[in-house]
Amino acid sequence: MGFLKAFTIITLWILLSFFWVSMGQSKEMECKNYGEVESWLGPHVVLRDWYQFYVARHACLPQQEAEFFKALASSETLSTKLNQAKVTFDQFYIPIANLIDIDWKKVKEVKAQNIQSDLTLIDISLKKTLSKMSTLDQDYFRAVVLLDLPSEFAFIYPE
Repeated sequence: MGFLKAFTIITLWILLSFFWVSMGQSKEMECKNYGEVESWLGPHVVLRDWYQFYVARHACLPQQEAEFFKALASSETLSTKLNQAKVTFDQFYIPIANLIDIDWKKVKEVKAQNIQSDLTLIDISLKKTLSKMSTLDQDYFRAVVLLDLPSEFAFIYPE
């Protein structure tokens, strides 16, 4: 009887987690405006998806740029996975620091190359970190990082 109860609880937990992540993904589509930074994120697929998820989970308020980059920079779970993926400090945290202070409404074309370079480095770092995870794990990991949830990602993938 104990096994059946444990199995039921685990199954229910998995289903609820799946629906919770799926609802977050469908809510992304409801936002009409993601803010000024979205136009810069066009070629950066992973970073754009993460940003849209973050804005959608914060009531579609478009002025979330600095908070989004701060969430990435302060996530211990992401830091652990970046280290496991052998992403260096210069490849991820320096570009994040550069982007936190930008006023996206007043960006000059002079800075465009630097901004695209920083966004590219961050996107590549995220792709490298996610490359060993299943799609479902990637969605869950994104939610853990951006919503500061308790993490089950303390395990280490074998090399």
